[in-house]
Amino acid sequence: MDVNTNQMQNPFEALHAEIRGLRGVISELKEEVRNVQKQKPVSPSERLSRKEVAKEYSLSLGTLHTLMKKGEIPFEKVGRKTVFKRADVEKFFESKKKNLKQ
Repeated sequence: MDVNTNQMQNPFEALHAEIRGLRGVISELKEEVRNVQKQKPVSPSERLSRKEVAKEYSLSLGTLHTLMKKGEIPFEKVGRKTVFKRADVEKFFESKKKNLKQ
């Protein structure tokens, strides 16, 4: 009987260990939330859809897709939607203009 009691763990000790583990996870999540909150949010007016970028910069959707696939133009996925930060798009096209002038 002594062997069985040594092998069995007190259920409250097991629960306490689980709670300690969860507290660690919660602390990590809180830190991640703080880091996200420190980032400047991008307003919806500063985000462009694929169609908006194509129209504003006179590109076909196919050309835009190629630029995205090559990793030349930065974009984000928000759910199933592809969006572009206006500042990133402007920076991309400014660098293209500079390369053409050289």
